[in-house]
Amino acid sequence: MSSLDKTLGSEAANERATSSSSKIDSATSAFQGQSQSGNSESSQSTSSTSESFSSSFPVGDIIEDEAISNILVQRVVMLNKAKLKRKTDAAENSILFESIKESNRQALEILEKTYAIRQQRYEIQSRKLDLKENKILLKDLNSISDLNNREFIRRHQLRIMERRVRYKGNN
Repeated sequence: MSSLDKTLGSEAANERATSSSSKIDSATSAFQGQSQSGNSESSQSTSSTSESFSSSFPVGDIIEDEAISNILVQRVVMLNKAKLKRKTDAAENSILFESIKESNRQALEILEKTYAIRQQRYEIQSRKLDLKENKILLKDLNSISDLNNREFIRRHQLRIMERRVRYKGNN
């Protein structure tokens, strides 16, 4: 009876237990009346048998065992769920990591291509500028009749020559 009280822990369980023990007590007293044995030892033995009967009944132990097994099963289920969640999270993180890695690789390829294109454009523009400057440098100043125009081209040739000398001096 004490194990039943521990597991259920409610007043209803206490009421059931007291009503069942009172029924047992009344049944034993009726039995004593029929047997017409009025000595006190038999009444003590019947009350002890009723207590042993109610305490030997394993209802409380069964309920406790079921509660413990339910708790253990729930714990195992929760642990398995947590383990599965960790695995799926790890798999999702792995997939996410790989997709980020792939995106970064593609972005790097794009940057390398745009850098190569810009480098080519710069080289083309540099060649065009060199060709224009060479045209200016190869102009014969004596063939130009306009004095202002001749002076402009002469100064321009000097600037080009100075810049080329500085550029070659730095490299």
